[in-house]
Amino acid sequence: PNGHVNHTRYLAWVLDHALLRLEEAPRLRAYEIRLRYLAEVNAGDALEARLLLATNAQGGTRTYHELINADGRPALRGWIDWVTVT
Repeated sequence: PNGHVNHTRYLAWVLDHALLRLEEAPRLRAYEIRLRYLAEVNAGDALEARLLLATNAQGGTRTYHELINADGRPALRGWIDWVTVT
């Protein structure tokens, strides 16, 4: 193995971070996800997760995400649109 983290792990980090930050998380489900992988991450690398809460074109919840490497470069940028479930 080359030590790089699989791209599905990036998605798990983003989803975990969003669900921890969103007050209405128990009622939300992701329905559209757009992520750009910008740099490789190795197992054990320190990352900073950033989130910006916004409203999408349909009036629903959208979260914008960045994962930042220790050197300040983004490893991932993207967004998630959420739908409220009852």
